[in-house]
Amino acid sequence: MPVYHTWSRQNVKSLKVVKAEGCYFYDENGKRYFDMSSQLMCSNLGHGNRAVIEAIKEQAEKLAYIAPGFDCEIKERAVKALQEVMPLNCFFFSTSGTEANEAAIKIARMFKNTR
Repeated sequence: MPVYHTWSRQNVKSLKVVKAEGCYFYDENGKRYFDMSSQLMCSNLGHGNRAVIEAIKEQAEKLAYIAPGFDCEIKERAVKALQEVMPLNCFFFSTSGTEANEAAIKIARMFKNTR
């Protein structure tokens, strides 16, 4: 397949995954693999998790995406849930680790400049 992926430089043939359930994914021959990389995105609750799928569908019908600079009801609910388990009064939502790291550096610089 003409798609660049992580190991393209090493000429490793990528594995074609055709389905996933729970903590496993399956190749086109039906071989099962334990998914040790589900944390790369949002599969850490398991592939095919019905509660997650239904929540995604419900939210997509209301508002699939809004830029970080805007508020919305689901973001407010997430903040309230986080505040129940974390003693913080401010949160930053990001879409990648790079974005999170960049924001952490900026926040640290802002904090340093207020002292």
